[in-house]
Amino acid sequence: MKRKILSVILMLCIILGSLCITPVQVKAVSIPSESAFVSKIKELQERFKHGEYWNKRNSADFSKTGKITCGLASVWDFDKNICGECENSWQCMGFAWKMANECFGISRYSNSWEKSWDLGTVHAGDVLRINKDTHSIFVYKVDGNKIYYADCNYTGHCQVQWGATMSYTELKSKFYYKQHLSGNNLTGTGTAKPAYTYTNISGTYYLKNLNNNKYLTVDGFADADKANLSTAEYSSQKQKITITNVGGNNHKLVPTCTSRLINAWGNNPTNGANVNLYHFDSSNASSQYWRFEKYSENTYIIHLAYDENLCLANSGTNAVVQNRTGYSSQIWVLESVPSAHNHNYKYQYFLASHPHYDQYICSCGTYKIDYNTAKYYDKCEKCKEQEFVDIPVVPNPDEPKPNPDNKPSNPITNGNQEMELGDINGDGKIDTKDARLALLAYVGKQKLTTEQIELADVNKDGKVDTKDARQILLYYVGKIKNF
Repeated sequence: MKRKILSVILMLCIILGSLCITPVQVKAVSIPSESAFVSKIKELQERFKHGEYWNKRNSADFSKTGKITCGLASVWDFDKNICGECENSWQCMGFAWKMANECFGISRYSNSWEKSWDLGTVHAGDVLRINKDTHSIFVYKVDGNKIYYADCNYTGHCQVQWGATMSYTELKSKFYYKQHLSGNNLTGTGTAKPAYTYTNISGTYYLKNLNNNKYLTVDGFADADKANLSTAEYSSQKQKITITNVGGNNHKLVPTCTSRLINAWGNNPTNGANVNLYHFDSSNASSQYWRFEKYSENTYIIHLAYDENLCLANSGTNAVVQNRTGYSSQIWVLESVPSAHNHNYKYQYFLASHPHYDQYICSCGTYKIDYNTAKYYDKCEKCKEQEFVDIPVVPNPDEPKPNPDNKPSNPITNGNQEMELGDINGDGKIDTKDARLALLAYVGKQKLTTEQIELADVNKDGKVDTKDARQILLYYVGKIKNF
């Protein structure tokens, strides 16, 4: 009897339980057609422009790029309040998922996305993690043994690039994992080439490679067909190269040591082809003409007219053409004179990687990091271990204007001479130089006289430290009227 009652109860539980279960609604995955995908990529290339910046300063909802940089010092720096974001992913990964989301409308958290550590077959629309789990890319075209991808935060801070390519062989060496949308077999065939913006150049320059800071040079300054080119330290004006526009965006490059043209070797140059000299050949002119994509001020990625995805690069030995990646080995600085000059540093931005420093940049592209006494006054062990960089002071435009008088109301009399409290260097005014002296004295880099110690101890606590430097700076910028 008990068994029958238990059986009935169990049956009732099963029936009631089945009635309470609500079927899970799974969103069907709709893969666009090749033509629809290609159209979407074209639209994304217009909205997320190559070379522009994907961050909150250009679009509050991250729906487009713009020309304002994020201001971070390094691609490794990160700020959730500024950097581009999509579904709790930022910078490179956020951008890759933003592209995937725009193309398919499927959340990265959906189980329709299959994660695999086996490269297998790559399709347009895949999100790949590469470089030992440090970078993400969005594949938008697969063409034979080559993938085309878009990414962010690799060529510059929050900077977007389209048109980067990679062979399967190279991809295998960099691959970490793949996320592929179930049912997606897209190749992106017909996807338009990225809209590179070219600049016409005319003149004679030295071409310095951004990766090793060496100059494009004809080996031995030879004047012969098939003479190789490489990069070398500056040694002669024969390293100059005359750049001439020959129509449209095409240019010929002729080193001053010869009348021959810089040429990508072979009738059909491909990735890795050698770059050398060759006499003008009208039947093969497209492998002797080059196009200049502006990367930043005076720096360019130099494309081969024969195949826009091939770029002039420093391979470490010879100069070659490589699939465009935007790596520093493919970026060239056009210099009128390669010799050193007196840098004129201008304030660029606050250096987020270390809050006590500002970055200043010269027109030549070199930069210096300066201790920022105007913003931070607390004890900093890192600063105590380093020399201060002595560069021209260029006020941050966001800082308050200096006190116009710089005249404190607390003079100190030394014999017949009246000294002004805070004027440590005795130049008759109180400014950042005095604050710097106080800081140098505090970290043991500057020895002060007895009189200077009295002038530096503006808060009268019997010692010279960061608190005194802070008071001097606050007075200088007009935040306090006296000590």
